[in-house]
Amino acid sequence: MKIVLRFLTVLLLFAGMRASAQQPIALYDDSKVYNEAVHLFEHEKFAAAQHRFEEYIKVQKDPQHALRINSEYYRGVCALYLLQKDAEFLLEAFVREHPDSPWKKEAYFELASFYYKNKSYKKSLEWFDLVDPADLTNDQRIAFYYKRHSRLKRMILPTRVKIFLK
Repeated sequence: MKIVLRFLTVLLLFAGMRASAQQPIALYDDSKVYNEAVHLFEHEKFAAAQHRFEEYIKVQKDPQHALRINSEYYRGVCALYLLQKDAEFLLEAFVREHPDSPWKKEAYFELASFYYKNKSYKKSLEWFDLVDPADLTNDQRIAFYYKRHSRLKRMILPTRVKIFLK
């Protein structure tokens, strides 16, 4: 009798564990997944945020839905901040698929800043050339002009030194 009781107890424990497993993604509230992803992004938890944005993209089938477009942008930015190899591809694909999105200008600036920070000045310049300073916030505009000026300084100064040494 004790063996049967133990067996039933163990069986009930495992049954209870199974009932509390993760819900399928189809049962999620779409906006809840998106809001969680944004919250994670704002708190600089980029890996978790990227995962949640990808979940939202899978659930939201309409490619022109505003939150899906936002999710695609944020997924690319998360990849950029996480130094993932496909980051540039994701943001370029985003710009190609959503040419009218207001996030397009942000994507250009993010890529340019990323390459500048990693001392890839030639690539940085390519992306900065696509940025219109009028579309930037004041802080971004200051960074834009500073980075462009310092890039010019780096390119012009060695040229002047070579000329002087001749």
